[in-house]
Amino acid sequence: MTTGDGPGATAPRETTRRSPVDERPVDEPVANGGGEPERTTGPVDHTRISASWTALVAAVVVFIVLVVFIAQNTQRSTVNFLVFHGHAPTAVILLIAAIAGAVVVTIAGVARIVQLRRMAGHAGSPT
Repeated sequence: MTTGDGPGATAPRETTRRSPVDERPVDEPVANGGGEPERTTGPVDHTRISASWTALVAAVVVFIVLVVFIAQNTQRSTVNFLVFHGHAPTAVILLIAAIAGAVVVTIAGVARIVQLRRMAGHAGSPT
């Protein structure tokens, strides 16, 4: 193997290893002078962990609001539904109604998603 400028000359091979993280040669010193990786100030990618952290914080806030709501609405109310009659705290009655509404919306949403997936499956298959 020859090096130089003449015919048949080959370029010298790179002998330094590259870091799999940032493609910087491993032997190259870090810009901040320490053993820490250089910090970037660019936009940060959103990850599943960051999304779950956001969902967890939102769930805690909703839980706190529900606890305050239940604590402030402890008076008992009468419930009449068709042939059913009963007494329960107002907060419990409202929460049951909200959950029932969420279940109805979820059922309608799942039905629509199933319908769209079936339509997409039929559109992709040759007939």
